[in-house]
Amino acid sequence: MENILIKKTDNKLIGLMAVAFGLAGMWIYLRSRKQKAAQQAFDFAPFSKERYVFNWHKGRRPYQAVVKHEGDCYAVQMNGAYAGVMWRGEGNNNWYTRDKALKPHINEISEQLATVFSLQGFPAILQGNYPEIIAVNWKTSETLELILQAATDLEVFAAFLEDEVPNLVSFPEYLDLIVKKENESYFKIISVNVRRG
Repeated sequence: MENILIKKTDNKLIGLMAVAFGLAGMWIYLRSRKQKAAQQAFDFAPFSKERYVFNWHKGRRPYQAVVKHEGDCYAVQMNGAYAGVMWRGEGNNNWYTRDKALKPHINEISEQLATVFSLQGFPAILQGNYPEIIAVNWKTSETLELILQAATDLEVFAAFLEDEVPNLVSFPEYLDLIVKKENESYFKIISVNVRRG
């Protein structure tokens, strides 16, 4: 009788250990799948506020980060190469990454993410949504110049942007967008947040 109880206890213990190992394996699998999904995020360019292009200089060296929101983390491409993922800590505003290529830039990117829905952050949203835009330049505090790829049809792009830009704007200030192709002087003007009435 005692032998049967020991066997049943051993079988239960083995069963519990199998379940624990199975859960741990599933957690590892899901974690790696999540990171792969973030890496694959750069295969897609959805039209939303969830993809941004940030540009800055450190000394004389220019940097560009393409940041895509993917689930509860952000996938980041630095100067054309995949750099890794970053996420915000639960219950605090600190940003984290495990990726070496991303660590030196996490502060700059997080600062720009914090202001992305302001007037000053609007160029990041435009460049993030429209790969036709190769450069943005502030001409005045109320005028932003958008430079398009030479192969882009200016008339079609400007008409499309004029229809879509209200869906991208998250700030109340007035802004004129000067849209032109690289190496050309002809341009179109799109007014943002025009007060009617």
